[in-house]
Amino acid sequence: MSMPLITIGITCFREGRWLMECWDSVLAQSDQRWDAVLVMDGGADAETIAIFRALDHPSLRKYSFDTNVGAYAARNRAFEMSKTPYHLYLDADDRIFPDTVARAITAFSTHPGAAYAFGDYRVFGDVDKRMPMIP
Repeated sequence: MSMPLITIGITCFREGRWLMECWDSVLAQSDQRWDAVLVMDGGADAETIAIFRALDHPSLRKYSFDTNVGAYAARNRAFEMSKTPYHLYLDADDRIFPDTVARAITAFSTHPGAAYAFGDYRVFGDVDKRMPMIP
């Protein structure tokens, strides 16, 4: 595996099974030049805690807060744990397309001065459709 170029930071609290779906979307990436950090906010529910503890992968580092610090502090911790030049942050109830890492790396390689990259997103659940970030 090549050196990771992008850290996928996932924060979780009480998302339960959605955390597993989020993680599966990370594992499904067509470009494997990623590593991941998973940060669990304190006060998580039992299902989320069990999934957090069970997740194990050579490219995954985990951190758990003892007390509830909120989403922003959890994301900041994920950033502090990042070791790559690029970062992608997800909430545990998010999923990413299989080509997300590949597209992000291509975007930054093509535009090395860019501060950020973005793309389409998909709404799922009651509504299931792909949406452009900029109409």
